[in-house]
Amino acid sequence: MRIVVAVAGVGGVWLLWKRLKQYLEYRGRKLPPVYREGLHVPLLGAALQFLSDPLKMARRAQDVHGDIFTVYVLGKRLTFMCGPDAQENFCRARDDELSQQQAYNVSVPPFTSPLVYV
Repeated sequence: MRIVVAVAGVGGVWLLWKRLKQYLEYRGRKLPPVYREGLHVPLLGAALQFLSDPLKMARRAQDVHGDIFTVYVLGKRLTFMCGPDAQENFCRARDDELSQQQAYNVSVPPFTSPLVYV
């Protein structure tokens, strides 16, 4: 019983830490709206929707929030920019407004790695 209480306590502290860290990192910034419709499970976010049918989920979120929105999936923020107008803002934004380097750090390594993904 004590182990269960200890694990629950550590999990609770970890969750609070993650939320506080997220709040401090993003406070005061103008961020896209977060899609929370449908099945949204704590810690998983919209992962179940995203994994079952990502295109359907993205279209539903676009209908609710417009061309730019964010989805939480497994504790990560995935921001969608649908259509040429939304993507133009990304391409023309200054680095202090929108970090292209963060996006490239995620998307480029799979294509420059000597490993082959099958």
